[in-house]
Amino acid sequence: KEFLKAGIHVTVNTDNRTVSNTTLVKEIEFVQQNCGITDEEILLMMKNAIDVSFADDSIKHKLYSEIEKVK
Repeated sequence: KEFLKAGIHVTVNTDNRTVSNTTLVKEIEFVQQNCGITDEEILLMMKNAIDVSFADDSIKHKLYSEIEKVK
């Protein structure tokens, strides 16, 4: 949470979900329960993930549009 407040592009990832038996939903729930992350901060982290992804701009725009529907 302090990294988010400092303006660092924090993201939530599963890394190796088949080995660690996790999902993105489980990881988000863990972060919310253990770090006091709000739903709004989760959306910010999703936007951060889009920003730092290797996707082209058209894909990023589509993903941003999907996130905006959640609000």
